[in-house]
Amino acid sequence: MNRVNKYKLEKAQAWVEAGKQIGKSQFLLKGQHSYYVAAAVQKWRGIYKVSICEIEETQMAGEVFERDEELDFESFEQVIAFFQNSSLILFSELKPLKGQKLFNPEF
Repeated sequence: MNRVNKYKLEKAQAWVEAGKQIGKSQFLLKGQHSYYVAAAVQKWRGIYKVSICEIEETQMAGEVFERDEELDFESFEQVIAFFQNSSLILFSELKPLKGQKLFNPEF
């Protein structure tokens, strides 16, 4: 891991450990189709909560999600592994969310 990525990871971990919700949403191409994807992480009552959603742009009006999950992890390392193996958004791209959050950690 280079110095820049290590710094980004340490900064993101500090935000999460402080209870901040970090996340990102964007449109991207998956195959030949445009998708809205969103990912967020927040530590809530000692558990790392992760929210992931993926929906094809043409399916947004009907809210037909390909993926809409909220997952719980016991460690920060498990969160990192999840993003490396199962997310279209890189963990290093997540930033603190201001105003509207991507998910409510109570549910």
